[in-house]
Amino acid sequence: MVQNTGLFQFAVLDHIYFTYELNKERRRMKILMISSLYPPNNIGGAEKAVQILSEGLAKRGHSIMVITTQPTGLSTTKVINGVRVYYVPVRNMQHPFFAKSSIEQSLLKAVWHGIDSYNPWMAKAVQDVIETEKVELVHTHNLAGFSVATWTVSHNLKLPIVHTLHDHYLLCPKSTMFRNGKNCTSICVDCRFYAKPRQLASLNVNTVVGVSAYILNRHLELRYFSKAKQSQVIFNPYIGPHHKKMHVVQAPVRFGYLGRIHPIKGIENLIKAFTGLANRSQLLIGGTGDDEYIARLKQIGSHLNIKWLGYVNPQVLLENIDVLVVPSLVNETAAMVIQEALAVGIPVLSSKRGGMPEVLGDAGWLFDPDDPQSLISILTRLIQHPDEISSKCEQAWQRGMFFSVDSVFQQYESLYRSL
Repeated sequence: MVQNTGLFQFAVLDHIYFTYELNKERRRMKILMISSLYPPNNIGGAEKAVQILSEGLAKRGHSIMVITTQPTGLSTTKVINGVRVYYVPVRNMQHPFFAKSSIEQSLLKAVWHGIDSYNPWMAKAVQDVIETEKVELVHTHNLAGFSVATWTVSHNLKLPIVHTLHDHYLLCPKSTMFRNGKNCTSICVDCRFYAKPRQLASLNVNTVVGVSAYILNRHLELRYFSKAKQSQVIFNPYIGPHHKKMHVVQAPVRFGYLGRIHPIKGIENLIKAFTGLANRSQLLIGGTGDDEYIARLKQIGSHLNIKWLGYVNPQVLLENIDVLVVPSLVNETAAMVIQEALAVGIPVLSSKRGGMPEVLGDAGWLFDPDDPQSLISILTRLIQHPDEISSKCEQAWQRGMFFSVDSVFQQYESLYRSL
C-alpha cells in the first residue's frame, strides 16, 4: 500500500510538472515594442521588421503594444492588426525623420543630438505606457527620437530589456558610420560625446540581438552591452510573396535596383558600370530620392538602356528582372531588399559591405565597391553567360526559405521566456 501511494504521488507530481512546463510555453506575455517609426510612417526595412514581429507575436497569443513617434500633432492610439500602437510626438527641437526644415546651425544641431542621446521627456512617455499596460518585458529597436533613456526607465521599473540592433545609431548620430565617402573604422572624435551616454545606458540591457553578426559584433567589440546575459543573431523576418522563379535567362539580361536613390547607396557607380554594356543589358531602377540628384543620374545614364520607374511595388520590379543589384557603399546591417529578391528566386549581386554577405549566402555574387572594375567584371560575365544566372535561381529561392517568419517568432519567444 505504501508503495502504491508513493507511485500515485509521483504520478501526480509528474503531471503537475508537465502542466507547468506546458503552460509556461503557452503563457501569454505582455510586451512593449519601442521603435522610432511604425506603419504608416515607414522609411526602411527596420519598421517593416518590427511590424512583422509585432503582428506575428500577437497572432501567437501575446499581448503586444508598440510606442512610436508621431510626425506631427498630439498623441494618438490605434489598434492595427491586433497590436495597440501609441503614437507620441517627439519632445525635442524637431522630429528626426519628418522635420519641415533641417537645423543648419551647428550649435543647435549639437543640442538636438545631445537631447536625442538621452531624452528624459520621451522616457516619461514610455513609462506612462508601461504603467498603463502593466508591461512585463520591453523590446527596443531603433531609438532615434526616444533615446536610450527608455532603457533606464525600464530598468528602474525592474523590467527585462531586449534590444535589437538594426543600424549604427548607438555609435553614430547619423546612424550610418559613413563620412566623407568612406565607412568609419571607429567612432569619430566628435561622435564620442553622443555615443558615450548610449554605451553607458546599454549596461541596463539584458539581451542584445543583431540582425546580422556584423552589427552585433561591431557593438560588442566597442564594449556596448557588456552586462548583457545573452547576445545572439536573429535575422529580420520576411513576409511576402515566396515562390520559385525558374526561367531561362536570355539577352538582354535585365538587372534591377530597388531602394532609396541616395549617394551612399552606390547607384551612381552602378550606372557608370553600365557604360559599354547598354546594348547587351537593361537596368530597371525603382525608388525615390532627391530630385536634383536623380536628374544628375539621369544625365549620366542618358545614353544607356535604363528605365526609371520611380516609386514602385517591389514585386512589380522583381517580376521584370533577372538579377537584383545592391551596390551600397555604406555598411548595411541586413538589407531587407535582398530577402525580398531571394524569396521569389531572384539572385542578387551585392557589394561586400556590412551584413549583406551574411544575408545573401551563396545565392548570388559579391563585389568590392572600392574597386569599380570588380562590378564591371561580374556584370560582363553574367551578360556573356546568362546560364550562370539561371543556375542561381534555385539557390536564391532556397536561401529565401531561411528567413521564415515562424522561425524568427520562435527564436524571439524562446529568448523572451529565458528572461
